[in-house]
Amino acid sequence: MLLTPTPEGLTANAWHFFALFLATITGIITEPIPGAAVGLLGVLIATVLGLVRPAPAQATAWALSGFSNPTVWLIFAAYMFACGYSKTGLGKRIALQLIRALGNARSVSGTRSRLPTWRWRP
Repeated sequence: MLLTPTPEGLTANAWHFFALFLATITGIITEPIPGAAVGLLGVLIATVLGLVRPAPAQATAWALSGFSNPTVWLIFAAYMFACGYSKTGLGKRIALQLIRALGNARSVSGTRSRLPTWRWRP
């Protein structure tokens, strides 16, 4: 039973897909579970219900096609590196080592740099 009838000019399949799209966007905004899981769940539901392609093999190929794009993997790898730097503090350690190295170095003009030398203490 549908809560609202299908608008004129849309097929029932398109209306269901639109409802799933709105539900996915609402889930990403409200975050009842992590946003990535909501998005993956939306793709899974669209595939299982056959909203994107009529045949199950074609629907599965559609669902997995996004993971074959190298740009998706580049963004995922950058996100994972950023999370790793943030959680381990490696970015801060590298920055402090650079400041220590540059703070003690002489500038091109031969005078000492005015950057303070900081010591990182674990």
